[in-house]
Amino acid sequence: RMEKKEDEKAEFDYAAAYAQAFGLTKIVPKFWREKYDREANKFWNKFYKSNTTNFFKDRHWLLREFPDFNSDGTPKVAMEVGCGVGNTVFPLLEENPDIFVHAFDFSAHAIKLLQEQPAYASNRCNAFVHDISSQDLPDSIAASSVDMASLIFVLSAMSPDQMSSSLARIHRALKPGGSIFFRDYAVKDMAQKRFESESKVGANKIQDNFYVRGDGTRSFFFSLDFAEVLFTKAGFKTEQLIMRGSGLADGIVLRCWHWIHMSCIGIRWGDFLLGM
Repeated sequence: RMEKKEDEKAEFDYAAAYAQAFGLTKIVPKFWREKYDREANKFWNKFYKSNTTNFFKDRHWLLREFPDFNSDGTPKVAMEVGCGVGNTVFPLLEENPDIFVHAFDFSAHAIKLLQEQPAYASNRCNAFVHDISSQDLPDSIAASSVDMASLIFVLSAMSPDQMSSSLARIHRALKPGGSIFFRDYAVKDMAQKRFESESKVGANKIQDNFYVRGDGTRSFFFSLDFAEVLFTKAGFKTEQLIMRGSGLADGIVLRCWHWIHMSCIGIRWGDFLLGM
């Protein structure tokens, strides 16, 4: 064990020295990259134990930005992937009386907090612990049973090599022609610029556009091309794909936020033959 720790330290010191010599960002050592992957749920559990339900705001903008979530008078089944403490779930339940939501997250503490909220009703929401990046969906979500799914700042928290399999599992749950709505961090976001600046001091870069925060949670930043290829390969047809941004003037510093906004429909092989 001591030899392993010495090897890890040597790898870290070499990466740091190389980066300093050539002005490059420092890469997180292999041991820590694997640990962040393997124990991602533990880091998010710590996050929710620390922040409880107070960190993220409820996403009442969801029905405005993705109108398919609004009620059309017919019962619909939605799936919220990486639901956290319910910041998307509860606005959906409040504003659409005809929707039932399957909601899951790999943080057991987040699900506990969600289920403890007064607005939670088991007859309208099935909330459970699940890791979509490594596990098939449970029997309670049958294949081709979901009308629409949402991925709101979720894929960015997992390793890029886990994204395709996660989307494939979501695709299997969607009805033919079912919709998926995606919003996540985009390249050139202010947070990415801060990561790049900090990585010249300490190792926080895992790979291109992928970083780790001080609390062990991770963040990936999407380009338009990366997002489109990722979803297309998973069997989705892009309906809308744009990069949005906003900024605040802070003295002479302009702080800018960028995010990817995307909606797709799930297609099957037969749809290609029909020219859908």
